[in-house]
Amino acid sequence: MSIKMRLKLFSRFLFEDKSFPIYLDLLATMLVLFLQLSAPPLLNNFLTRLEYLVYDQCLRVRPKA
Repeated sequence: MSIKMRLKLFSRFLFEDKSFPIYLDLLATMLVLFLQLSAPPLLNNFLTRLEYLVYDQCLRVRPKA
């Protein structure tokens, strides 16, 4: 079986039953979990800073009591 035929079968498998978004979501979830659990130090620092930024934005949006 040629590569072209295999790619055609694979694309038909993904797109015919409309489950591509589900597969994409599972892949994104696994990627985020992998990065959170075993990230390299440089990426870990970036994720920590990004988390602090999101937290600051949440505090800014909340109404002051």
